[in-house]
Amino acid sequence: MVTTRTRARLLLGSALALAAGCAHKPLNADAAMSAGPLPGPVLLFRAEAYQLDAQKSDPRHHGAVGAMHDMAAALRSLPLDSKLAAADIDLQAEQISESSPHEKHTCAAKAALRDAAQALRTTLPGRPELIERVDAAHRAIAKIDEHTPFLEQRAVIDRAFVAVADAMLIYTPAPVSTASAPRTIR
Repeated sequence: MVTTRTRARLLLGSALALAAGCAHKPLNADAAMSAGPLPGPVLLFRAEAYQLDAQKSDPRHHGAVGAMHDMAAALRSLPLDSKLAAADIDLQAEQISESSPHEKHTCAAKAALRDAAQALRTTLPGRPELIERVDAAHRAIAKIDEHTPFLEQRAVIDRAFVAVADAMLIYTPAPVSTASAPRTIR
């Protein structure tokens, strides 16, 4: 489980790495940040998603549950209508954390990832790089087999978290012109 102090360190480390251009990233962070600074929750979720594969196997899926809550917070921080999707993701995370370790948690994890990717898809601003990232997230999520236990396909699920995080990272509003309209002098 990630403590508040660890979350703060991950957030700061991710922000510094992105600013320095040295973070492990399959996309150009400069292009992602060109429209302005990324919200902290997006950076925190991305750091959490990239750390999932380094965590020990856990039948309670504490890492995935924390990443799901971070994913919901990241969605809320983006300029899109995603409050319902974020609430559903939090509920799915709670469903996993409150259930028996012997239950199949794959369906809830896949539903949360699908909700996040769908929230991004429904508000696409028509930017090709975002469309590509959201499509990649949907493809990664589609590889999750709902009939296979979570731990048996943990690597597939972890890759889907990373794909959604990458889509969020590039989801910044397109730059808005602040130039005023030309004035007509009479």
